[in-house]
Amino acid sequence: MTDHKQVVSDYIDGVLSGEIITGRLVKLAVRRHLDDLERAGERGYYFDEAIAEEACGFFPAVLKHSKDRWARLPFTLSPWQAFIVWVLLGWRRRADDFRRFREAYITVARKNGKTTFCAGLSCLLMYADDPIAEGAEVYVAATKEDQACIMFNEAKSMVEKSPSLSRVSEVVKKNIAFPAYGSFMRPLGSDSKTNAGWNPHAMMIDELCDWQQHHRGLFGALTTAGGARSQPLRVVTCTAGDETSELWDEEDTYAVSVVESVVVGNVIDDRYFAFIARPEEKRPCDNCDGDGCGQCVDGEIPGDDPYDPKSFPKSNPNIGVSVTSENLEAEAIKAKNKPSFKNDYLRYNANIRVTSTYRCIDTTSWGWRAGSVPLSDWTGQTVYAAFDLGWKNDLASFSLVTKFFEGVDENHNDRWRYEVRSWSFICEECKHNLEREPYASFIRDGCLTVTTGNVTDIPGVFKSRLAEAIGEFGVVQLAHDNAGALHLALELNEENGIECFTFAQTHNMYNPAMKLFLDLVESGQFVHGGDRLLEWTARHLVANKNIREQVMPDKQKSKEKIDPMTSTIMAIGGAMTGIEVRPWSREDGVFL
Repeated sequence: MTDHKQVVSDYIDGVLSGEIITGRLVKLAVRRHLDDLERAGERGYYFDEAIAEEACGFFPAVLKHSKDRWARLPFTLSPWQAFIVWVLLGWRRRADDFRRFREAYITVARKNGKTTFCAGLSCLLMYADDPIAEGAEVYVAATKEDQACIMFNEAKSMVEKSPSLSRVSEVVKKNIAFPAYGSFMRPLGSDSKTNAGWNPHAMMIDELCDWQQHHRGLFGALTTAGGARSQPLRVVTCTAGDETSELWDEEDTYAVSVVESVVVGNVIDDRYFAFIARPEEKRPCDNCDGDGCGQCVDGEIPGDDPYDPKSFPKSNPNIGVSVTSENLEAEAIKAKNKPSFKNDYLRYNANIRVTSTYRCIDTTSWGWRAGSVPLSDWTGQTVYAAFDLGWKNDLASFSLVTKFFEGVDENHNDRWRYEVRSWSFICEECKHNLEREPYASFIRDGCLTVTTGNVTDIPGVFKSRLAEAIGEFGVVQLAHDNAGALHLALELNEENGIECFTFAQTHNMYNPAMKLFLDLVESGQFVHGGDRLLEWTARHLVANKNIREQVMPDKQKSKEKIDPMTSTIMAIGGAMTGIEVRPWSREDGVFL
């Protein structure tokens, strides 16, 4: 039988000595526990080793894993998990002997077993809490019920594979019942059919980084719903978020302040537990006032390099168990060389806050094939087009795209080479100095046409050149950017018989074409024949990602104009299907 007191003691010693590599905030969580052992008694708390040992022992004695190589093996806690259970369940209030901590915040990188761990913790809180709660309601919550079911189904598998739990349980699709005590566990999301009358004993809130402002009411209700319980516990688990993750940002900021309070000895919240695994960020030194202490530079502690294998354990405490250094190193190499992957790596593998926008294209990948291979003869090809109108200071662009079959890859998937021809226009009265670079070169090389007046989309120039290209290349379909371009789309449909449709400027519409475009560039299957203006806008292309991991170009965050890029991606949206889109309504310019 595992001596969890020794496991936790060894973990604490390893963290403080540096033998176990952790970030500063995990070290502070350890220091907080040790400080509390000396001082929390003065504030009305005590630590019960017997309860802590029993809680940790529940996992290997009762629970079994359900997936991969661990399936049906006892759930042996990793040292960092044992530390969390030991501290979270062992601390008690002297006034009533109930649990001290009422809220917990656990953040680690993905693939570190937090879902499995929290599924096991939810089972512990329903079946074997001390004391066992009568009529316990345990909820696993997420933004959507389907997401909540990931953790819930893991708990359900544990119950079904446990001889001792399965004998006393009634398990159906979305409910685990413990009839002897009138308790149950259920998944819960913002789309669940019922969300009233909660009286939770435990609340597991999964991936708070994905919760948005419109979930604030649900989050607040879940946080306060257990007020009538003797020792309710709300556990939040997540990886890092971005600037759109406001609820996560508030929670994370508060959690950091709780563990950092140990530095100055100012207790902020005795009821709140936090375990925050992430690399070091540049910060002021705690040990000096800028006069140098041997650990800082001019009073600042330098941050970690998140791509350095030495920093991997700081955000991946389960390294060597559920996540490997080899896989993390491969992900780090890809992130350093593929801009579109950088944010995902930092957020999910390094547990570092990112922005929802990111630079998309590495110039090396762009030039690998796109500029070095001449465009093919498009005779007989099915060609798709799109246009993006500009205004006074914008570019107005249209692009034509076609694709060529290149055979089958090693996975028996068809390989297609996509080619693009692009035209761009700018008005002479724009705010840019067209006699200076790079615009002067673009104009001189014929990549950019200057129109008279103060509006870019002069029909006499833009429309006539677009109509000419439609006829010359036999374009079968034309996408336009928004309702403001509807008048031109109607005219082209009327005069040229071209099928038109509105390419909505939304993540949902852009996402398939955007992802294909980036993959084509990365694999060298996108050819533009050395178009310098297209290359310049590719260098400045910035995308943003929504909560559903869908991506689209971000014109506001891009440092320079990217209109040729957006028209190209829109055209790819038609070409990738290989067929024409649904019929277009001339009345409103949208799909029928």
